[in-house]
Amino acid sequence: MSNIDQRLENVKKLQAKRWENEDHWDDINDLLIKELEDILTIETQNISALVNLGAILCDSGEYETALAILKIALDLGSEDKNLYTNLAIVMVDMGMNP
Repeated sequence: MSNIDQRLENVKKLQAKRWENEDHWDDINDLLIKELEDILTIETQNISALVNLGAILCDSGEYETALAILKIALDLGSEDKNLYTNLAIVMVDMGMNP
């Protein structure tokens, strides 16, 4: 497993832990966003990192930024079901018609 793949696995594990540690939600989100942005500086078209970043931004209510990030993943050809779920959530919350 590559370093990036391992980092993405760690991100997914930490994302799951957020729901168990809601008192630290913002701190964990900040760590996740920083890690994913760092991964994207290395691999700018890493679809997994884009989808995860978009999901975290969506969960944080940063819908416009989430939409922009998720659209990049979509344009790159992602078929990740989480991409489509988060796109729909963002669009509904922004009053757009998915």
